[in-house]
Amino acid sequence: MRSLQKTVLGLFAVVSLLLAACDSNKLADRTHPNALSLPEVTIIEATTTAEAPGQYNFKAFVTTRAICTTPTCGDSYIVVSEVKNALAGQSNVAQVIFSTDEPKQFEKGKEYLFSAEITVNDTTQKREYELLGYDRL
Repeated sequence: MRSLQKTVLGLFAVVSLLLAACDSNKLADRTHPNALSLPEVTIIEATTTAEAPGQYNFKAFVTTRAICTTPTCGDSYIVVSEVKNALAGQSNVAQVIFSTDEPKQFEKGKEYLFSAEITVNDTTQKREYELLGYDRL
């Protein structure tokens, strides 16, 4: 009886370890620092009227995580929005795209405080955003 209990406990431990290792929803290790102490704007202001170049904080939800696994697919990134369930590219919602080496460190549908450097592309005159740090709210 005692050896059966040990066998069951051993199998339970092995199965638990395998399940933990295979958890694809597990958040990846952080590759960006915590949010910085910067002036706070809304995401609408960050995408329209905030002076650029400049550094700002804004609150937003992660709506998309795109993970690139081949050299030809481009950068991995996240899309953040003022609306929790916004679709990427939805025209009536303010959205920002951040390139990141590890999108899995962000949880889809969760709200964060993002610190960002906003610049304007000389050629396209469009705003570009570099993620400087973040905190989950």
